[in-house]
Amino acid sequence: MVWLAVARESLDTSGMSTPKDSSGPTTPEPLFLRGEPSQPAVRTPVRGACALFGIAVSQSDRWLAAAQDNGLVTIYQPEIAAMGELEGPLLVGAGHEGRVCCVAFVPNDLTNSAGEAYQCAVSGGVDGAIRTWHLGEESLNDEIRHHDSSVMCVAFTPSAELLISGSEDGTVAIYDWSAREVVRRIITPSRTVLGIDVSPDGRLIAFTGLDRAAHVWTVAGVRVGSFSKDNFDATWGVRFLDDERLVLSSGDGGVSVWTPARSTSELIYRAEDPRYTIHGLAVRSDRRQIAFGYRNDVILVALGDRTADVRRMHTGEVNGVAYLADGRVASVADDGGLFVWSSHTPGAAPELMLHAGALPR
Repeated sequence: MVWLAVARESLDTSGMSTPKDSSGPTTPEPLFLRGEPSQPAVRTPVRGACALFGIAVSQSDRWLAAAQDNGLVTIYQPEIAAMGELEGPLLVGAGHEGRVCCVAFVPNDLTNSAGEAYQCAVSGGVDGAIRTWHLGEESLNDEIRHHDSSVMCVAFTPSAELLISGSEDGTVAIYDWSAREVVRRIITPSRTVLGIDVSPDGRLIAFTGLDRAAHVWTVAGVRVGSFSKDNFDATWGVRFLDDERLVLSSGDGGVSVWTPARSTSELIYRAEDPRYTIHGLAVRSDRRQIAFGYRNDVILVALGDRTADVRRMHTGEVNGVAYLADGRVASVADDGGLFVWSSHTPGAAPELMLHAGALPR
């Protein structure tokens, strides 16, 4: 695996063309350094865009990670982007063969060989691999191979003791994160596992898939319950609202809150056209709002009065959303855009509009 890293201090913009419209300040295309650390780096300008399929936020909102259609994992830093210095990623990880489907950050800091704290992300792809990306100790980047098919979703327990993955092979794997070893495997009723989440107390895992149902198990491998409806299409997304309630999104454009202990559910959103799937699902930290993608829109729904706030700026289907700790929402789409929105100002335009370049392989 290779990091393609941006060196901000050494960006050389000489010889770069500027837009024909020079009426205002211009931001040069970001340049990426390509090659192994021990080899001479070659500056490669970004051209074009690549569809994005997953988004994750690190501790303290320091980093955003996106899963790309071209096998790359891109890492952004919102603070630097907000200063207008870069529009693209700071780091790009190459290693997956084919589409990267999902990405997640380890919930706590790791420590590198110099004793410095750093953060780590993991990604799953159609190559069946889970890859680790150590932002502070590149030599530790490695891969985990267990699934026989695409890894569609990954999640950590809050303590980071366990990593959970769901696959197109219909299984859920539970790993001892420190040992990188599978400690438990759940054979699900679904042909494909599409969504996974872990309860805030780290005791339960929930997963959804093509069997049109949602399932809850303990991390110890005990089945708690399942939920389905006749009118469900594939259930794409699942997120715990708290230790008892979950939010589910189905392929027919519906979003529901399910309480397993009471065997009850409540529909809180129905899309205008059920032919389109809801992709991406996130819950704000105060549990008062959820976000998801529907066609080219990012939709925010207040859980109190069920009002929907529609954000329109993407020009391709929205595939993933995630809340930052400060309450903002990040979204990624087929248009290659990574946008960051305020979740408190209805109808507001994105605060940040970043992009993913289609780097040559």
